[in-house]
Formats: sequence, C-alpha cells, structure tokens
Amino acid sequence: MATESVEYLEPEIGKSLCRVRRQNGNLGGYRTDLLVENISKTDMAALVCKRCQGILRKAYFSATSGEHFCKCCKNLLEPAEPNEQVRKIVHSLKSSCPLYDRGCEGIGKLGKCAKHLTICEFVYEQCELGCEIVLPRHELKIHMREHCAQREITCEYCDQYFKVCDMGYHMNQCDKMQLTSELGCDTAMCREDMAQHLEKYCRRVIEHCKLGCGIELPRDELEMHMNNECVQHMIPCKHCKRDFKVCDMRNHLEECPKMLLNCELKCGTVMCREDMPHHLEKDCGRVIEHCKLYCGIVLPREELKIHMKEKCEYRKVACEDCKKDFEFCDMLIHQPKCPKVRLKCKEGCGTTVDREDMAQHLEKDCGRVVRRCKLRYGKIVPRDELNIHMKEKCVQRMIPCEHCNIDFKACNMSNHNKKCKKMPLSCELGCGTTVSREKMAKHIGEECVEKKVECPFIKYKCEVGLIKRKKLNQHLEEKRTEHTELKLSAMEEIVMQQSEMIRKFSNRFTALCSITKTTKLKWKIGNIRNNLSSNLSLTSPLYEVAGFKFNFNLSSYASINIHFPNQETSKFASGKLNWPFKAKFLFRLICHNDPNGTLEYRSRIEIKQKDCNKSGYISDPVAQINAEHATNMYYMIDGGIDLEIFVILQ
Repeated sequence: MATESVEYLEPEIGKSLCRVRRQNGNLGGYRTDLLVENISKTDMAALVCKRCQGILRKAYFSATSGEHFCKCCKNLLEPAEPNEQVRKIVHSLKSSCPLYDRGCEGIGKLGKCAKHLTICEFVYEQCELGCEIVLPRHELKIHMREHCAQREITCEYCDQYFKVCDMGYHMNQCDKMQLTSELGCDTAMCREDMAQHLEKYCRRVIEHCKLGCGIELPRDELEMHMNNECVQHMIPCKHCKRDFKVCDMRNHLEECPKMLLNCELKCGTVMCREDMPHHLEKDCGRVIEHCKLYCGIVLPREELKIHMKEKCEYRKVACEDCKKDFEFCDMLIHQPKCPKVRLKCKEGCGTTVDREDMAQHLEKDCGRVVRRCKLRYGKIVPRDELNIHMKEKCVQRMIPCEHCNIDFKACNMSNHNKKCKKMPLSCELGCGTTVSREKMAKHIGEECVEKKVECPFIKYKCEVGLIKRKKLNQHLEEKRTEHTELKLSAMEEIVMQQSEMIRKFSNRFTALCSITKTTKLKWKIGNIRNNLSSNLSLTSPLYEVAGFKFNFNLSSYASINIHFPNQETSKFASGKLNWPFKAKFLFRLICHNDPNGTLEYRSRIEIKQKDCNKSGYISDPVAQINAEHATNMYYMIDGGIDLEIFVILQ
C-alpha cells in the first residue's frame, strides 16, 4: 500500500489534497474536486465522509450509526472498524494532481496522489544552496543552475571556484586578474605582477637621469634622453667604436688612432691614423723597394707586387694537379713528376688515375695486368679474365667426372678417364659389348665370347689347350669321344696311387695297434739346479717304441718376483735367476719318424724332494706330438728337487 502521509510536504499541499485539517493536525478526507471520473451521486454519497464531507481517507465503518468515516473523523467513543473494500475503491479512483491549478497535468489513482506529490515539479521547495528562496521544483532547478547567488562559479582568471555572492570580493583580490597600469602605460598584466611592473618595466614612472645630468623624466622619455640628448651619455666613436661622453668626443677625434686619413705620399690609400707608420713602412705603393724574391729588380712597391705576382721567375705558382706551390722556375721540373697528374693506364684498360695511384691501380684494380692463376702452377692471364680462366679454362680447376661424379683437376681428367672404374669401354677382345671399366675383368673372365679359355679336359691332357669361349661348346661336342678316353686313363692312374697309399697306411696302422694305453715313457732329471743352470733347456735320451723314435725337451718360464709371478722373464732365463724362483714348465714330446703329429700323449711331471718322501704332480695335460705345451700355473722351483716325467702314449 502506498503511504498516505504528507507531513514532509509544504503545508499548502496537505490542505490542497484533503478537504479539512483537524485542530490536532490530522488531515481529513480527500477533496472531491480532484476526481476526474463521472460517479453517480449515490456512489459518491457512499464514498463521502459524513463529518468532513471529503472522500473517505482510511475508511472506517461504524456499526452503531451505519455510516463511513475517515480515520481522523471517527468518534473515539463510537466503535468503528476499518473497511478495506471501500478503501481499495477510493484508492482506485482516477484523480488529477492537487496542484492542477498551478499547471500540473498529472492524472493517476487517488491512492497514489500523495506519492505523486513527492516528485511533482509544481511543489514549492526551498533552494538547497542556502539562499532561502522558495520556488516550484521545475523553476528551482533553473534557479540553482543559473540565478542562485549561492551557486559556485569558476573565476575566469585563476580557475578557482567561488560563490556568486563572493565573486565580486574575489575579483578585487584575484592575483591572476588582468589589469592595466595605474599610470596609464596600457600594459595588461596580472594583479600579482603589478608591483614588479611598476618597479622595473612601467615606462610612465618618473626617474632621475642615471648619467648625472639632473633631469627628471618618465622612464620611456628618459631612455631617449640618455641615448640622444644627455651631454653625459656615452656615444661610440665611428672610427674606433669606443664609447666617449658627448662633451669629450671632439678632443678624442683629434687623437683617435682609428680615424681614417689619406696617405702622406699621396698614393691614394685611406688608412687609420695608427696604421700610417706601418703603411709607409710596408704597404704604400709609392715607396721604392727591392724584389723580396731576390731576383735583384728595384721598383715602386705597387709595381713590385705585380712583378712578384706575375713576372718574377722566383714567384710561387700552384700546380694545377697537386695544388702545391712551387717556384716558377722549378715548375717545369715538377710537372713530369707530379703525383697528382692524371694519367691513362699504361696497360690499356682505359682508366685514368693519379700518377701516385698508378702502382696501386696496376696492383689491384687494372683488369689488363697479368696475374698468375691462384690455382697450383697457375697460368699468367689478365686480371679481368682470371675468374673466367679459373672457372672454365684453367687446367688446375676441379671438374666432376661425368661417369663417377668425383671431382678431379682438369689436367688430370684424361689420366682419370684412363682409370675411371665407371667409364664405359668397348670390350678389349672385340666382342662388341660396352661395359664399365670395373666390370671389364668380370666380363672378359665370365661373359666375353672372344676370350680364350682352357678346355675342361686339359687336366686330362687334352691337346687343344686354349680355345675361344664361343667355340668351346663346338669343341666339346666334336671331341667328346677323345675326352672320355682321356678321363678313363687318368682315373686308372688315380686308382693305382690310392692302392699304394692304402698299403702304406695299413703298415702304419699295424704298428700303432701295438701301442697300448699302458705304454709309458719315463725320464728322470736329478739335481735340477745344475742341469738348468748349465743348459737353458734339457733334452732326454732317444726312446724307440713300436717303430717310433721319441725324445723329450724341457724348458721353463721363470718369474723375477716370487710374490708377483706374472712378471715373466725370457723363456730360457732360469740360469740367470737367484734360487729359489717360481716358473712354468714347457714340455715337448718329439717324434722323429712321425712329422705329421698324428699321435697324442698324456704327460705328467712329478716333483720329488731329496731326503723326503713328499712328491707332487705338476700337470697332466693331453697334447699333440711335436707340439709344445706349458703347465697351467707357476710352481716354486728349488735346487734340492728332482723331476720325473711320465708320458703315456694314446
């Protein structure tokens, strides 16, 4: 429900909205003239309060009297209850704004009329800026924006904000306000600069002449007085440019060293007074002098200058090429040697360079100077042709072989072509086939029909020997019978040779069968120290078993360091060592009538110490006859031991 309180509005608004106002301040019913709907008198009578005669505002129904009253009009002693149905009907009635007489044309529901008055533009309000003026809202906005004396505006000079009522006071004190000089010099400036202007710049301020003549004038006239009229002002001498007082200028001109005078000898020269002695001494053309170039001629000075400049043979003249000065008599000597003379290249390239740059031109730039090709053993060619020579003509340039794509020097390409493996060649034997050089040997050896080959039956003593490959098949076909006979005769000879070999092996096998595993050979070596010291190796007596003759050979690898036996010495160095030492034994069983070593044997070396029953075996390997074998580890060798070697033939 919309609020119906209007206490925050101006007093006239409450009165215009309601028909009456009670003594206690409460508002009565709504005004009947606000309605814009046509309501019948019967309905209107039901909606009007019986006491205030206004349209019911917060309707209450009295059961005692059977009438409707406004909330503020009902009798407190008479019981009454609020009638919400009537209240809703009243609120839904269309009404105009209570301020329609001021020009508001707003139309709405009567229940929202109070809410409308909170935003109605025709309600009187007091200015929020504090000027106490009361105006309708729509006029108050314009007033606050344009007319209110309490609104803030910006000073056009200092850009600060001030109230309109305070702006006049501010303008009288604003330091940035533009003013003209009080003395009428028409200069515009800020108020804060006025004091400085009057002190230093205003031209209407009266001042004393600063030169001391005693006259008082405005500052703008005083400057003109001091520059032009004051007898004490300084003026420059037109000759020496020094400043003097006006009153002292005449005396100065009689002595001024810079004052222009005519030459005393009437040579027509005008000069300063101070330059007159110097002029007469050095410059005056009427003075007679000797030529300063020591040619001996005497002339007036003015003629002497022309002589020295144009005629004297000792005068200085500039070389047109090098711009250096030389005596005229020496110029003929200088010109043939001048380093700046432009000369055409003597090699004929057409370039024009200075004589001093000719050597550099010939060394670096001239295209016709011959240079040696940068490749090895280079040919001498003109510089401008050198690049073309190195790329296209030089025999030392690298070019790829068209067959193997490997780069070679041009001079070596012909030799390479004679050896190039990829180069295609016609068959050397004239069969007409073209193959690469690397495949030529294979072609000749396996494919060429002109190659002479051996007859397959040459090992059977075929009489033909060599024959061309293309005729070989024909030869084999024609000589088939003869070849068969040759092969049969060769096979008969092979059978006879194999029969002889079988007979020899049968005899040897019979001898071997007589050797059993119990066949042993024994070799005892006493006093090993003396034997190894006197002989680097030991050989046993000759043994004969089943037609085979055997003997043993024994030597040793000795170690220098007992604790590190792998530091070996020479194979037969035992005689040079201090006893005891560690060693490996090397043993060989030699058969004198079985050079092929078809037999195998097992050997065992037994060590026996003197005066002791202790013994031990060093090794028990299986080895081939005539093959040397060694023990698999080092053993301590003492001089007081004997060795017994047993060999079992297998």
